[in-house]
Amino acid sequence: MLPALAETVLFWSGGGKRQVLVTHDEQSALTAGRLSRLQQVLADGVGASPDAADETGSPAAGISPLAGW
Repeated sequence: MLPALAETVLFWSGGGKRQVLVTHDEQSALTAGRLSRLQQVLADGVGASPDAADETGSPAAGISPLAGW
């Protein structure tokens, strides 16, 4: 479930160009700890992508495309 959620967040965020907020039903796989870790992993990985550049061409490192849940 988490890999699918990560791909969905990356798709809807335009590769990290904007943040998205995920709303979901209660799901045992989506604990607060797992979602926090996913948020951090996405923040670490987005800056490495050329598509994650801001208007000046600088990568948006450290900002997760997953805004919250």
